[in-house]
Amino acid sequence: MDNVLIADGDRASRDLLAQALSSMDCQVEFVPGGEEVFWRVSTGAVDVLMVEVHLSDLPAWHLVPRVHQLDPDLPVIAMTADDSWETSKRVRIEGGPVFFYALKPLHLPEIRAVVCSAIQWRQKHRRPPLGQSVPYSLRGTERPGMGTPFQVDSGV
Repeated sequence: MDNVLIADGDRASRDLLAQALSSMDCQVEFVPGGEEVFWRVSTGAVDVLMVEVHLSDLPAWHLVPRVHQLDPDLPVIAMTADDSWETSKRVRIEGGPVFFYALKPLHLPEIRAVVCSAIQWRQKHRRPPLGQSVPYSLRGTERPGMGTPFQVDSGV
């Protein structure tokens, strides 16, 4: 089952997203701020991150680069009611690549389709988090008699 982490301090947004994703075969977890995001991403158990651009403790343009240091291939969906060009630019350029930039109010069918696409992309592009050992078989390279895990370094 795929894990979707949603960082949003607004209860109404969390309820809406829970409703939108309830029909999908994924586990949804909510956290209120950036520090919790870092902890969850560092465990390697997040497949898609949805983040409110203006979290109370850390804006997305600071959060996304740090998240991608922990997991370079994690698809991030940024969400905001702030439709200013400056905010969009800060998130997309200063913050680094985002999979999708959504304006609130969110359109539920669109969000479901975007999350589904992000999950599919993640399944195709997932690499182990930096510093974690993974058996060869999980890398898609079966090597008979080679059961020793490899170490991922920052140059990958």
